Amino acid sequence: MARWFAVGLGNIILTNDPELIVIQGQYVKAGECFLKHVREGLRRIGLPDVEKTVRIEFSALGEERGVIGGAAVVISDFFAKRLSFKEKE
Repeated sequence: MARWFAVGLGNIILTNDPELIVIQGQYVKAGECFLKHVREGLRRIGLPDVEKTVRIEFSALGEERGVIGGAAVVISDFFAKRLSFKEKE
């Protein structure tokens, strides 16, 4: 499982060049052992220095992550509309 997860992450890393990847959901329950195998998998597929450029961490939000994310989108949208500097017609 970690091997294929590493392949997927490798594709994301190569196409998007992220600074941070946050893993959530069932994978968090697998713990640090899973993350260790993912990092090993990334090295095996040709990304040995990935740990120097990309942080891979577990989400700290827990089960409320969906609610928190939804609230963040609403709040961001609210303030984006309020702080718009466009002139009204």
